[in-house]
Amino acid sequence: METKGKITSYIAHSIAAAVLVLSAQVSQAGSATWLSSPQDSAWENANNWTAGGPPNGPSDTATFAQSSQTGVNISTSQEALGALCRRAPM
Repeated sequence: METKGKITSYIAHSIAAAVLVLSAQVSQAGSATWLSSPQDSAWENANNWTAGGPPNGPSDTATFAQSSQTGVNISTSQEALGALCRRAPM
């Protein structure tokens, strides 16, 4: 019976570890930077962001710097941890 308990414990710990690894990968997937020459002003358009965008999650960060598109339109509900605005070098 002790062997059965060890196996059950091993399985439970393996599942918990897998869940942690998968959730960590998902939480970092959406942070992105607005492109310097985006296709349009739509937040939802993935072509306006570096890979991983558009940011839409509780741990995502949207980063903005110099861009030909100075306004961003958000037409659907979006969620982000924060937005960083970087000043263009002089």
